[in-house]
Amino acid sequence: MCGARRKILVNNAGVTVAGPIDSELVDESALDRQLAINYTSVVAAIRAAFPLLPDGGRIVSISSGVGTRVGFPGMTDYAGAKSALEGYSRGAARDLAHRGITVNVIQPGFIDTEMNPADGSAAPMFLPTTATGRYGRPEEIAAGVVFLAGPQASYVTGAVLRIDGDTAHSAATRPTASGHGRRRRTSEVSPTGRTPPDLASQTPAARVHNLTGNYT
Repeated sequence: MCGARRKILVNNAGVTVAGPIDSELVDESALDRQLAINYTSVVAAIRAAFPLLPDGGRIVSISSGVGTRVGFPGMTDYAGAKSALEGYSRGAARDLAHRGITVNVIQPGFIDTEMNPADGSAAPMFLPTTATGRYGRPEEIAAGVVFLAGPQASYVTGAVLRIDGDTAHSAATRPTASGHGRRRRTSEVSPTGRTPPDLASQTPAARVHNLTGNYT
């Protein structure tokens, strides 16, 4: 920016580690890394940025629909981190309102990216949960960021903007009577939209590779 004072902070980094809380296959270090990236790093970024932002600045963080609606098993720790991010953002909106700095969150739904492609193996499971019947496009998320970062949103703060095609809970993944009480492996479909191989036969490092992916 060559000396210009920065006016906007967008937090868009994220990873996900999937697996039921009663699974023996989830690497604890991977869960710690997920929390650090999805929550702790955002807190650090906001704390580092607000002294540098001018009055009337903007802070926008990218969360996930699972922050409030967990439609698939194995997303407990990911959902917890995103919920924490949204709670922190609401608090920060109050703390920084006296300077006119707005703090808002966007909840994307299923977005067509390299890590979760619309033609991926998980799409047939994800699409029926959306009212629109399609994946979102990255530019549709970017449009939400542009709005929240612009002058038209000066009275919007502490808000969560859903851009998800009205994604609802998935009824297709509810436990069946035959599966009740049975030890489960990690989710059959990874958040990256790819079906992982047999995780039970993999090394811990390989499991983390197959269970971890970036979200847009």
